Amino acid sequence: MPKEKRIRTSDIWTLFTALNSEFAMCNMCKHKLSYKSTTNNLRKHILARHPTVALPTNKVPAINSAFSNQNEHISLSCLAEEMIDEPESISSSSTHNNSTISFTLRKNSIDSMSTTSEDTNKSEIGRNNALILENKFISQRENILSYIPKKLSDFHPFRIVEEKSFIEFIRALNPNYQIPSRHFISKTAIPSLYEECLIYTKDLINSGLSFCLTTDCWTSRNTESYIAVTVHFINDNFELISVLLECSTMSTNHTSKNLAHEIRRIVHEWGIEKKILLAVSDSANNIKSAISKELGWKHFSCFAHTLNLIVNDALHTDGITEILEKIKIIVGHFKRSYISNEKLMLFQKNNGDQPLKLIQDVPTRWNSTYFMLERFSKLETAIRSTLAVLDKDLPILTVEEWKIINELCQVLKPFEAVTKTISGQKYCSASLIIPLTNGLQNICTTLPKKNFSPILLNVISKLQNGFHVRLGNIESSTTLSICTFLDPRFKMLAFSNTSAAEHAKKIVVSSLMNSMDIEHTRYTNINANNRSLNQNKSEDELSVWYKFDNIALSKPTKTPMSRALIEIQRYVDDVEILPRQENPNSWWKENAQYFPYLSNLAKRYLCALGTSVPCERLFSKA
Repeated sequence: MPKEKRIRTSDIWTLFTALNSEFAMCNMCKHKLSYKSTTNNLRKHILARHPTVALPTNKVPAINSAFSNQNEHISLSCLAEEMIDEPESISSSSTHNNSTISFTLRKNSIDSMSTTSEDTNKSEIGRNNALILENKFISQRENILSYIPKKLSDFHPFRIVEEKSFIEFIRALNPNYQIPSRHFISKTAIPSLYEECLIYTKDLINSGLSFCLTTDCWTSRNTESYIAVTVHFINDNFELISVLLECSTMSTNHTSKNLAHEIRRIVHEWGIEKKILLAVSDSANNIKSAISKELGWKHFSCFAHTLNLIVNDALHTDGITEILEKIKIIVGHFKRSYISNEKLMLFQKNNGDQPLKLIQDVPTRWNSTYFMLERFSKLETAIRSTLAVLDKDLPILTVEEWKIINELCQVLKPFEAVTKTISGQKYCSASLIIPLTNGLQNICTTLPKKNFSPILLNVISKLQNGFHVRLGNIESSTTLSICTFLDPRFKMLAFSNTSAAEHAKKIVVSSLMNSMDIEHTRYTNINANNRSLNQNKSEDELSVWYKFDNIALSKPTKTPMSRALIEIQRYVDDVEILPRQENPNSWWKENAQYFPYLSNLAKRYLCALGTSVPCERLFSKA
């Protein structure tokens, strides 16, 4: 008689995957365990290795139909027998009306099947169909458990599974599906998924050669202080991976020592404190001191934040400040007054335009000021016409002031474009900083030649001075120079002068030599061993290989310096410049075999970002 397949009814199987009839694998730590006749061993494993995950109850509730009749019950084994002659009905069996499918009796029902030759075949088919149906219900439970964490990102609570509309929606899809309780989700399912994610992420991070760290602090509306740390690295497939290590409350004062202690604790837990290539944050003195002095890492001030400071300083110019105050008052009125805003919308509709609302700026983001000015300038006709019919004491903008607004939009537009470009986190943005900085400086040199008003010329002069003070020595940064050189879109062409480009090349040669030294030493030792073995052999001088072996072993090997120069020169001279729209990481993946040493260096450096935007986006969501 064939061995019966075991039907697993316990909720513990939401945490394990059965490998066969005797062994199961933990979904969280991938540990293999024996379970044989009972699941006690599995439960002991959860208690010992995953104490934060609550054990699910052993009782499995019946899967009730929305249209069930309390006087009618059908066991899973009976249902399986019905499906013997109609296998196609398996897919629709879960929607039987006027029935309740009970899991509690199915094993007994299967065991009680006839053992005759004909009945044995019949019962085996019934068991197979029963297992198919069981797997279907398990799959549905797994789907709902994977759905809940995803909805958490949309701020849906655990109790969504108890809401009437959600229950009706699930029953419409499958009336026989038993929705897990919110307690099971919060105490068992989510901790289990967290353990799985944690182990997976640790394995992922262990594959990184070097890491770029970004960090930021934030205070919520409830005056709760938080610190977030994200890291970025290149995997073996030359993909840029970003991971949020931790976002936690910080109850102590934000001194440099406290910040350094918190960041050190986080990176130590993940074992990457010795692999930090670059740390990026805003320009606050406490975090700069924490990273540079307390932790001893290379620090780079967020490029977007630096641009923010440069532009904000330039906007604090006599004449510009007064115009911005007038615009804010007007925009604030239309934001508060429903009647005034409706008149503005109606005027745009009557002119055949798509109605647009005014935008109010945010003090901490200068590009929001640009968006406010751009929208205000675009709706000039509608605003002036609407203000003329409003009986309100609002500021009046002169023709000259409207001209200054239009000119200011032209000046700020390139800065907004650069901010948008540098804020990406799916590519190495650090390699963009030098070419973007040089490009903005060139624009600031060209702008005074335009026929702008004197007030705008003062703004442009302040922008030039801000670049000189804050970003004047950007090409002297070792990390940024290497990143730019290793980006096949720029190489040596993005630097402002040839001496800076040659200096960047020398830095790359030096870095490449350091990585070659270990291999060169190993290769030299192998040759020495081969030469020693050859000398110990009593090789006959009449051997046809005698002279060749002596020549081959005595031939000098290339030094790390020569090998580094050859590979780098081939990269500089023979490789065409990659179009700016292409991904440099994809290029290195395709050409790694042609530049084996240089590609490893690229994998170490092209993880660097130019902004701390990943952390800021985290807080923006909150």
